[in-house]
Amino acid sequence: MRIVVSTFNNSKNNYGALFQSCGLSSFLQQQGYDVSFVTLEERKLHKQGIKAALKDVAKKIVLLPHAKKFKIREKKCRLFAKETQNQIVYPSSKELYADPPLADVYLSGSDQVWNPVAMHEDLFLAYAPKGSRKISYAASMGSEKIPAENRARFAELIGEYEAFSVREDTVVEIIRQFTDKPVVQHIDPVFLKSRLEWEKLETPYENIKFDKFIFLYAIEWSPDFNNRLKKLKEETGLPVVSVNIGNIKSVCADQIIYDASPCEFLYLLHRAQTVVATSFHGVAMSIVYNKPFLPLAGINMPTRIQSLMRHFQIKSPENCLRYTATDFERINEVILRDQIEAKEYIVKAVGFNGKD
Repeated sequence: MRIVVSTFNNSKNNYGALFQSCGLSSFLQQQGYDVSFVTLEERKLHKQGIKAALKDVAKKIVLLPHAKKFKIREKKCRLFAKETQNQIVYPSSKELYADPPLADVYLSGSDQVWNPVAMHEDLFLAYAPKGSRKISYAASMGSEKIPAENRARFAELIGEYEAFSVREDTVVEIIRQFTDKPVVQHIDPVFLKSRLEWEKLETPYENIKFDKFIFLYAIEWSPDFNNRLKKLKEETGLPVVSVNIGNIKSVCADQIIYDASPCEFLYLLHRAQTVVATSFHGVAMSIVYNKPFLPLAGINMPTRIQSLMRHFQIKSPENCLRYTATDFERINEVILRDQIEAKEYIVKAVGFNGKD
């Protein structure tokens, strides 16, 4: 049984996108399926306004001193993707649509594949030959408000799927507006891979300055967050080691790393005493590794992180800093149950047990 997957799988700087692709690839292969990932060497970006374009130029100027390290990380990220996925590479979507890969089943998932604002139709499997079987696994929307001008096309593309699995509880009701088929919620693919399996991928980061530290993974950053970070430093007596993927705002960190590979990222996460994250996958990987963590998102915490917290019955983000082995034992039991449900869904949706 051949499955072709479309997702954000070839990022040059987004660790979360790479980890979710790795988790999904491993899981499907373990079930006995022949799995390949559509890989676009260059993904066409949506047009920016003048203000956003100027902001990007200013950002590049500020980060210019670290450009060499960013290039090193980019190569490491692309290598990780290549080594953890069986890729079908296309220069761009034009070539993909002209000669799409053949498969028994096409699958979308996870990350923000169904973003209705910045729609990438290949992630909705629009390239698949007419009549192809399409399913999703833990598909996320990113934005849960569908612009009026995109609603008809969104409905058309969603209507071609025969099995629906989404990541956020809030997305369940949204997708039900477009189909009479069951819509179920499943965990992000990073949870389909055990902690021990992730640990096997780790590579030491040789330039770390501290033996014990707080690990910070911030995709977005508000200067107000520095006050909470300083307080945590005072409470723990630990320095902050931050992985920067292009943030230009001042971060209260004792060491900033610009060139870590995904495998080195895992190494740093593993050795941290505490994790502070502003991203969904920063929180998710902290849970996988059973690390006390603090999701920093102010009063407007993204719905994807809120959904994750509800799933694991985490009522207070601040309480996560005090999590013990007992707390994570409960969460790990939930993850094991989730993995069983994911396997049952995949086998049923694909219509073939790869191990039989």
